[in-house]
Amino acid sequence: MEIIKTNGRWTLALFSGDINQDENIDLLDNGDLDQGISNFYFGYMPSDVNGDGNVDLLDMPILEENITDFIYSIHP
Repeated sequence: MEIIKTNGRWTLALFSGDINQDENIDLLDNGDLDQGISNFYFGYMPSDVNGDGNVDLLDMPILEENITDFIYSIHP
C-alpha cells in the first residue's frame, strides 16, 4: 500500500502480485502466475492479479511492473 499526493489530492494505492504471500513481489510469484495461466484458473484466486475473475495474460503486466519496482512489505 502506498499513499500518493497528486494535484493536492491524497490517493491510497494497493499493490497486487504477491501471489505466494512471502511479502515480496518478485520472480517467485511469476511461476505461480504461469501455472495459473496454464491451468486456466478462474474465480477468486491469488494469481488473479487484476481481479477480473480470470488468471490470464492480462495479469502479467501488473506483476511485471511491481517486480521491476521492487515492491515489498515493510512492518514497524
